[in-house]
Amino acid sequence: MTDLQKKEYELLKIFIEICEAFDLRYYLVCGSALGAIKYKGFVPWDDDVDVALLRPDYEKFLEKAPSMLPDWVFLQNYRTDPEYPGMGSKLRNRNTTFIEQEASKIRMNHGVFIDVFPLDGYPEGEKEQEIFEKEKWKHYRKRYTGLIPFYHKDLGLTIRSALRRFLGIYTPTAKACKAAEELMMSNDVMKSKIWCNFANSMRKSEYFPREVYAEGAEAEFEGMKVRVPKQYHTYLTQKYGDYSEDPPKEKQVASHGQTVDLERPYTDYLKF
Repeated sequence: MTDLQKKEYELLKIFIEICEAFDLRYYLVCGSALGAIKYKGFVPWDDDVDVALLRPDYEKFLEKAPSMLPDWVFLQNYRTDPEYPGMGSKLRNRNTTFIEQEASKIRMNHGVFIDVFPLDGYPEGEKEQEIFEKEKWKHYRKRYTGLIPFYHKDLGLTIRSALRRFLGIYTPTAKACKAAEELMMSNDVMKSKIWCNFANSMRKSEYFPREVYAEGAEAEFEGMKVRVPKQYHTYLTQKYGDYSEDPPKEKQVASHGQTVDLERPYTDYLKF
């Protein structure tokens, strides 16, 4: 493990301890699931950890975790950090710095983190799905209009956000996130045939039949027993294609951090 991965591993252990204490079913997802299956730990060049819980367990985690977290760990989401634009949560190490390029202008906690995503349901009817998709993208765009203009890969979204902010016709980030979350929760995941990780991506690559996750499968991650989606081959193939092959050397790079300091807090770097 790299020094950064060791910090993230500490957060992952805390997360799993809380889940086990309250019998919450979690899964390692995204690159962390890939790492568990292919490397029995971190993807060597990865710089984050991704976990997910079904919405009811996610909400219980948000309720129970604060009383169990050490002082140096901050549970971040739009409810605890009003300018945070994500639809999931993060466990952050307050004493470190991990400033992502896209979020570098946002007034929020920027410590080393792991992502904690909720899994939500999806409507069954074709017409209901069409309506849901339109509403989903509308809410996605609104989440950024309340922020001080910042770098975003979508140039059009950045310009629109800056203009709406300048004109004073924007929705505060926390309010927009709450509205988006209500839409995501509108389909009971426990009754749904499709489980979606909207917080990681709005793309349909995150839509899976519930059987793919199911009760999960046991895997190993840096010597620790963890849970991944039960049909992990189907899951990883949909997300990454032929994951048995490593990407070219030039693509074996971390993708999140702009400024990383494991010894100093993010407050030493940010001046708004």
